Formats: sequence, C-alpha cells, structure tokens
Amino acid sequence: MNRTMGAALAATRWLLPFACAASAAPAFAFQIYTVGADAGCRFTSIQAAIDAAAASPGEDYVWIANNQIYSGQHIVIQDQDVIVEGGLTDCSQDKPTSVTTLHGSTSRVFDIRGTSNVELAYLGISGGTVGDGDYGGGIRFGGSGSLTLIDTSVVGNLAGYGGGVAVQPSGAAQLTLLGSYVTLNEASHDGGGVWLGGGTTLYSDARTQIFANDTADAAGGRGGAMFIGGPATAYVTSSVHDNTAGFGGAIYTYGEVAVNLYSSDASSQVSVSRNKAAGDGGAVYLYARTTAATLCAQDFALDANSARNGTAIMTDGPHANVRFNDPTNPCVPSGWPYPPVACTSGPGCNEIADNVSQFADGTPADGATIRIGTSGGNTGAMWASRFAARRNTGGSVVYTYYDAPPASGVLTTALHDCVIADNTASWYSIASTGDQANTVLVVDNCAVTNESQPPGDVFLIYGHVSFIELTNSILYNPGLYALHFASEVGTLLAQYDLLNDANGVPGTGVVAGVPSFVDAAHGDYHLQPYSAGVDVAPDDVTIDVRDDLDGHPRVVDLPAVANAYGPLDLGAYEVQSSCVAADTIFCDGFEGS
Repeated sequence: MNRTMGAALAATRWLLPFACAASAAPAFAFQIYTVGADAGCRFTSIQAAIDAAAASPGEDYVWIANNQIYSGQHIVIQDQDVIVEGGLTDCSQDKPTSVTTLHGSTSRVFDIRGTSNVELAYLGISGGTVGDGDYGGGIRFGGSGSLTLIDTSVVGNLAGYGGGVAVQPSGAAQLTLLGSYVTLNEASHDGGGVWLGGGTTLYSDARTQIFANDTADAAGGRGGAMFIGGPATAYVTSSVHDNTAGFGGAIYTYGEVAVNLYSSDASSQVSVSRNKAAGDGGAVYLYARTTAATLCAQDFALDANSARNGTAIMTDGPHANVRFNDPTNPCVPSGWPYPPVACTSGPGCNEIADNVSQFADGTPADGATIRIGTSGGNTGAMWASRFAARRNTGGSVVYTYYDAPPASGVLTTALHDCVIADNTASWYSIASTGDQANTVLVVDNCAVTNESQPPGDVFLIYGHVSFIELTNSILYNPGLYALHFASEVGTLLAQYDLLNDANGVPGTGVVAGVPSFVDAAHGDYHLQPYSAGVDVAPDDVTIDVRDDLDGHPRVVDLPAVANAYGPLDLGAYEVQSSCVAADTIFCDGFEGS
C-alpha cells in the first residue's frame, strides 16, 4: 500500500471506534477499485466502484483518475468503510499528484448513510445543491461512524443547512478535517460551511481553512463558518476567516456544546478573523439559555471581526462559560493525538484585536468586544488569563451583565495577566454590572492603559457587583478615572496597584504613579527594569497564574531593585532581568525565552 495518505490514515484511526473493534477481514485485506477513462480502470462510474466495494468485506479503496470529467455526481455510501481518493493521472498510478473535482447538480455530491467510516482524499467537491429545508449541499453524513477529509476542498455548494458539509448523526459521529478547505458555500439558514448535529465530535487541523462561507438569511442565519448543535464537541486548530451570517459570523452554538480553540502549530496559532455578523457575535456566539455551552481558548487569535455586539465573543443565556488559557482546565484532553502547542510569543499570539462594533450597514455601534450575558441559575461566566485586547472599537472591551443572583455558587468574571490597551471605547474598558449577590469581578496582574474614551466622568473599570478584587495591576490613563465601584452593599479589595488616579481606591500598596513601559507608542507594555511597578507585590502562592503573558515565570526577584512588599511585578509581564541596554528589547523579558 504505497499511499501518501497512510500516515494520516493511521493517525485518524486512533480516534475511530471501528478501529478498535474486531474485524472479520485480515489486517490490510483490502480491495482497490479504480475509476477513470483509460484501459487500466475497472470502472467509469464512481458509484459503480462504491457499490462493488460494498460487496467486499472490510475496508476498501476507490481510486479516481483525472482523465475524465465527473459531473452530475450523487454518490451514495451505505454502511461502508471506504477510502475514496482522487488525484491520479490515470489508473496505472498509485500516488495522487493533484485533485479530482466532483461536480454535483441538483443533489448533494456525497450522501453517506448507516454505520460508515469514510475518508475522502484529494478531491474537490463542488456544485452540490439541495433544497431550502435540506442538509448538506456538498456532503451529508447521516449515520454513525466517521467522516475524514484529507487535502480535500468543499467549494461552492448550497443547502438550507450546512452548505458545504452537514453531519446529522443517528449515533456517535466524528468529522475530521485535515489539510482541507471549506469555502464559498452557502446555507439558506444555518451553517454556511459546516452544520453539526448532536453527538458529533469535530477536529480540524492547522492546515485546514474554513473561509468565505455565508448564510443567505443575512438577518437570522446562524454560523457563517459553522453551526454546532448540542450535544457536540469541536476541537478547532484551523484558520476560520471571512465568513458572514446574521448571528455568529464564524461559529454559532446551540445547546450543550464545547468549542475548543487551540494551536497545534507553534508558527500558526488558531485564528478566527475577519468574520462578520449583521447582528451579534462577530466571531463566536454561544447560545446557552437552557443547557451549558463552553468556549475554551488557548494560544489563539480573535482578530478583526465585526458585529453589532460581542464582536469577538457573544454569550446569550445563563449557562455560558468562557475560558482563556486556564492551566487547571485545559482545552485538550490528555493523550489527544493532535496535541496543543504554545503559539510564538508576540503579535497575534493570545490576542483579541481590531474587532469593530457596527450595524449591518457599517455605521458604528456601541457593543462590546466580549459580551457575557448571564442570569440566575448558572455557575460561571468568564475566566481568562494571558491575553491581550488591543485596538478594538465599541462600547466596552469586556462587558458582563448579571440580571439575577445565581441559584447557587458564585458568578465570576476573572481577568489575569492581561493587557487591555489602545482600544476605542464609548463606555468603560471593563464593565461588570447587575449588583446581584455572589457576583464577582477580578482584575489581577493586568495592565489597562492608553485607552481612548470620551471626556467626562469616565472610568477604566466600572463595577456594579457584590465584590471586586483589583490586585497587582496597572491602570494608567491620564484624563480618566481608574475605578468606579458602584455597589452600595458590596466589597472592594484593592492591593498592590499602580494607578494614575488613586483617589477613592483604598488598599495596601495602592499608589499613584507613572509606569515606564518599554515602548508604549508601539504597543509594548513590558516594564522597564527600574520602572514603578517592578518588584512590588508579595509572592502569593495562591495566585491563579504562575506565568506572565509571555509564558515566562511570574515571580522574578531582581537583585538590583528593592522590593516594596515583595518580588512580584505589577501588570501583565514580569521583568526577567535587570539588565540595562540601549536596545530595550533585551530587557523586556524576551531574552528569557
């Protein structure tokens, strides 16, 4: 079996249920069914080859040559384990050199049913069309088992739901995208590129791109790239960009869904960028009114998306939970065959940047970049660490709203080791409102600075909750107040903070001062070694995050700097050495990597 896809097949099989089951056929006892126009081809019809393979026990190959045109395709696979691979020059070849395009017309191109495990490789699947109420213009997987796309493009297909691919499983199902493109597909309603039903697990790798898909219903369509219905889980390490929808420009979830965004390639972090929603949720929309929905992101980028509200993230309902870089609850299970890697520290890594709040016609709106809407009965809202929010435009960068006290537990918005800078906000940079019992806002080891907000009584942080913790942070924005705690019955804990305005913010180690950033004019908010804010706070062994935004050790005691209360630096970055150099990049912490 001299096939380039052998390694990918072996990796994929680690996940597939059928790989673990006993098989009546001996190992590697497969048949090859060739399709094409030359004398060496056994079949001229793909469906005929599929049907012949169905009569052979075990897993088989269908190899497709490029020496004829494949139009009007409607290929049915029923209760089969089969690998369909194109890209052959003719039927004497055993290694793909290109891609074979399969054109649909008035039906979907692939219709996969029953208990099937199917791989499609080196194919272009285009022109499939089904009706306004139907699913899967290019591919519909309607049974149980698995569907894997390897170096395959799903382009220009139409359906009511899942313009490119729809998974409507009858049992447990898995969709795996390896080095594939899903693009220029359209759904009348939901899931322009991909529609996933309950019981599905999705994995898409770093070489895959899902882009330029849309929902024709610009006002109400959901999920330009992906609609995910629960219960389902998605592991996305791909680029998801330039998709459009009414809600959830890139990803829309409904029901009990877990979306995991993480990087599997250090040089190309997972990114959700330049997506657009006419309504809310430019990048990701979690609908969680009755069941839990989770967005877990680590080593990621959410950039240049637009929507009316929640330009990067929108949650709707009491059961949404958003986590960034949570060391105690990672996005990827141990032993996962596509392991996470840290993205390269620097621009784009762990960034939420350049997102814009606007109406469908492009006029400015005052929605938040991250909008967490919660109500009674839920157990969590947002826990985020090691991220930077830069150059976003709208009402607030982070806005959480609690409209009722939790039925049990505590509702927490917690921000750790973050930079919130260079944003244009019409309201407050961070706002948490509701004034309900057991509602908490935590801002720890963050730098909020260089924000553009309208003149007047405007604050960087506004809290109308029962408890605020502001610790080890830098709030420096001359002309704006640092903090407004509006709750009449709540508690404020402020410790070891450097503020441009310390009035009304009592606490141990809370001082007014000016930080010396390495290069604030160009967005570098590392501290100079002898800046105010270096070696100020105690090394608290209970702190939630032990690494700074760069991933460097959080507590470094500089011998040349006297400790105020301890060795911990304020803000998002820990100075890694006390060197003094003309080129300050050698003193900003990067030399420690």
